[in-house]
Amino acid sequence: MKFERTQRFSLLLFALVVWLCYSRAPVSDASRGITPVSSKQPQERLLSSSSSASWRINDQTLDLLPKLDHDKNSKRSLILTDIGWNNPDQSYALRWFTRSIRTRELLQAFVRHPDFDATFVWSDMMTNASQVEIDPQKEYVVFMDIERTFESNADKKFGRVVKSKDNPCQRLPLGTCRDLVSGILDSPLFQLAKKSTLFLMDCSGGGLHPQYRHDFETSTQVSVLSVGSVAGQLQDKSDMGLPHAAVYPIYLSDGEEQDIRSCESDKTTTNSRPHFFTWIGDGRIGSPRGGLFTLRKDARDGEDVVIMHDNEYKKDLLSTYKGHVRKSLFVATPRGMDHSPYRFTEALSAGAIPVVHSDGWVLPFRKKVVDWSKCAVIIPEAKVDKTLQILRSISQQQRCRMRQHCYFEIYQKYMANATANLEGILESLRAI
Repeated sequence: MKFERTQRFSLLLFALVVWLCYSRAPVSDASRGITPVSSKQPQERLLSSSSSASWRINDQTLDLLPKLDHDKNSKRSLILTDIGWNNPDQSYALRWFTRSIRTRELLQAFVRHPDFDATFVWSDMMTNASQVEIDPQKEYVVFMDIERTFESNADKKFGRVVKSKDNPCQRLPLGTCRDLVSGILDSPLFQLAKKSTLFLMDCSGGGLHPQYRHDFETSTQVSVLSVGSVAGQLQDKSDMGLPHAAVYPIYLSDGEEQDIRSCESDKTTTNSRPHFFTWIGDGRIGSPRGGLFTLRKDARDGEDVVIMHDNEYKKDLLSTYKGHVRKSLFVATPRGMDHSPYRFTEALSAGAIPVVHSDGWVLPFRKKVVDWSKCAVIIPEAKVDKTLQILRSISQQQRCRMRQHCYFEIYQKYMANATANLEGILESLRAI
């Protein structure tokens, strides 16, 4: 009897321990804006994919598997600094350095690229350069692991920001970020390998602070990747626009892709893509959005023009928005508070032609890589009332070619995800 009581007590105690372990839900990585990764230490989780290299990546938020060894004979190496998120002290890194999820997505693509060299440790090079192999003839592309600033509107609204207390590169025009960048440019790598390029991320929708680029305008080794800058904020010879990730991407079926190839929707108004033009959004004051609502009166009989305010479909706005966009030939992508519209990438994902009303916005990538005149319709904000008239002047044949170029030559190659974005960035760098 005593043995049975002891056994029952042990079973109850075991059940209590199990219940406590599973009922106390920890703070999730998702709630902090961090993608879960292996519980192993950075070097261990990297070594599990490579037995020949001692990889040292500190950033715990990155999922680095699988990753092949970097070819040391490659003409290019992608390098990550360890000043911010990749700092060896990860509690310090996550506490003090803000990062948008957009930048994390691009960084994830960066470290998975075949040319990424995880054996190159930035701090080792800075303290003992003689122990680090630097090829003066090689092209080094360095990703600074501190973001200048993140998008202040939609990134916060859609939870695309990892919050922290401070970020040295957010205090411009103060000199902290300038000093960090200057330190990188004065490093042995940049002094020995003149083909090196430092990528600086600027995901702010408001664009680059003028003083920021002015501090480094004489350097040919700095390339700013900016989401929301306008003409004059970037250096034409080295910088480039960067696309927003689609908040609501649209995934086309094989049949919908075939429709773009065959131009069936452009020959006649079919059930698959009946809308000539679509605008769904708000009438934000001070932006061209308000003018788009006046186009309702210009729609011709039989011309399917969809113009809606967000409030008209409050209950099911997302499915309504995505449903109409994927059935449209042209989709309005006007600026809002910021110059860079999220709808631009969403329109491309839907196989539609983006209609841009955002004066001066520097579109993604270099012109030698992506010729936006073959895809987007760019209309001055002052002529927003002429939008339908301008779109009607585009022939069916030209519209067909534009949709094909938008979807297959631009979206799928350079815009569909962060890996594609990185290809556009690296090809743009070669085109400089």
